[in-house]
Amino acid sequence: MITSERARAIAERAHAGQVDKAGVDYLHHCAAVAEHAAALGADDELVATAWLHDTIEDTDVTVDVLQADGASQRQLRVLRLLTHTGLDRDAYLAAICADRDAALVKRADNMHNGDPARLAALADGETRARLAAKYAGEAELLDAALRRTP
Repeated sequence: MITSERARAIAERAHAGQVDKAGVDYLHHCAAVAEHAAALGADDELVATAWLHDTIEDTDVTVDVLQADGASQRQLRVLRLLTHTGLDRDAYLAAICADRDAALVKRADNMHNGDPARLAALADGETRARLAAKYAGEAELLDAALRRTP
C-alpha cells in the first residue's frame, strides 16, 4: 500500500511544473482532493489514492509504475476507475458509482472541482455555470452511491 505521505511525494514529482487553467500549481488540487477525501471519512489508503487520482491520466506515471511503487490492489482498482479511458460520461460515472471507494475519491475531486471560488478563477461566466451544473449533477449521483454502498 502506498501511504498518503508517499502518495504526496509521488504526486509532487509526477505533477511538477503542471498548473491548472488559473495558473495555480496543480498539486494544490491534489492536496484539496486528499483533504476532502479525509473529511468524507477515507482511511489513509484512500487518502493516498486521492493524492494520486489524476496521476495516471495526466502524467507519464502508469499503473505498472504505481504497482511497482507498492500501490495496493484497492488503490489500483480505484485509480483505474477514475482514469478516463474513452467511456462516455454516463458509463464512466456508473462504473465509479458502483464502487464505494471510487465514488468517495471522485466525490472529493468533485467537491474541489465544483468549488465556486475555484470555478470563478478557472472559467468565464457561461463556462462556470455549465461546470457548476455538471458538478452538482455528479454530486447527486456520487452522494447517492455513497449512501447505498456499504
